[in-house]
Amino acid sequence: MKVSVCLASYNGGDWIKRQIDSILNQEFKYHSNVDLELIISDDGSTDNSLKEISQIKDDRIIIIHHKGKQHKFYKSIFAATENFENALMYATGEYIFLSDQDDIWYPNRIDMQLNTLESFDCSACSFVFIDENDCIIGAHPNDNHSFIYMCRNFGLYGFSMAFRRPLLERILPIPTVPQHDMFIGLLAKKMGQLYIQQDVLCAHRIHRYNVSDTGFSVPIIVKFWYRLKMILWVLWRAR
Repeated sequence: MKVSVCLASYNGGDWIKRQIDSILNQEFKYHSNVDLELIISDDGSTDNSLKEISQIKDDRIIIIHHKGKQHKFYKSIFAATENFENALMYATGEYIFLSDQDDIWYPNRIDMQLNTLESFDCSACSFVFIDENDCIIGAHPNDNHSFIYMCRNFGLYGFSMAFRRPLLERILPIPTVPQHDMFIGLLAKKMGQLYIQQDVLCAHRIHRYNVSDTGFSVPIIVKFWYRLKMILWVLWRAR
């Protein structure tokens, strides 16, 4: 079976090699026939990210380049969303995993989520938070909520998600909305294809360079518009 891991990179040279290693060194107990590709979409890194990647000699790595559009609001979030979309467009696998550049995957991450994807089109695993020194500083067990609740309080993260190609065909192209992970999660939930996996399968790194955009400076009417737009796109694609 073909598995595509889509990783969005931007100035993540401090940790990206460790993350790549954790992906390429996955262990398989239940699935021995996995053909893995790692698609890295770089959004114009100016640090040593590309140098770190180039030092890993593995033909499963595919590097592509991306240059995002300019947005008035949610600039960093839109940039990340478009970078992930660029990677997804090159995915050839039946199963697709999303990856941040600075996390660490546990060795059984892909194997365990593939088990779930035998019955559902989308899976979101639980995870722990780690700091810059790999120390665990918290945990995030996922909860199974209703679609309406998730429209108001979305608690899933893109890096914890994996999905099958039929869902990818509904995801692309990603609408012009800030949060790709919220769009994917809500779409899968509306279709009845989202499985909330309690297994802790990765560690998400919190550090001073995390890509974030609090939205505090965004007018409330703009926030409302983007949320409404996302929900309407979800309802349309889920038909």
